[in-house]
Amino acid sequence: MKSKELFRMLALANGVVSKKWETVMQLVDLIAKGEAKAKFCSYKKYDLSDINSWSTYEDKCIDLRFSNRKNILICEARIYDGESFDGTRTRLRFEALIKLPELFIYVLERRIELAFETYLENAYEEHLEAQKKIWIKNRKYEITKCYKD
Repeated sequence: MKSKELFRMLALANGVVSKKWETVMQLVDLIAKGEAKAKFCSYKKYDLSDINSWSTYEDKCIDLRFSNRKNILICEARIYDGESFDGTRTRLRFEALIKLPELFIYVLERRIELAFETYLENAYEEHLEAQKKIWIKNRKYEITKCYKD
């Protein structure tokens, strides 16, 4: 699939989310190579090219949201500290906006496709509901019009 199609699908799906350590490692690699630029939203600054800055519990404490902003791939990264027992979030460690290279869209391709399918299913359900209301209104009119004459 072409990147333009993926960017369009990403915009319509209103972004995708990852909570996986594998995605974090890919981001760290891009930042270390200088291919991605990070801007902190939190007070304390961390070296995002160092994997230790990101170390936390997978799924519970990693919150990566990818979106299309004017055809630029952006990751809103939020990393939380977790308690040692089960990794429950305790506090926000850092928040950063990361501008990613266009080719990173292919890393997210499957997530984008799934999110886009959900978007289409929801749009279809809305369409069916609207059609149902129109049909009911028309059918009601057909049945009751003979009593109006």
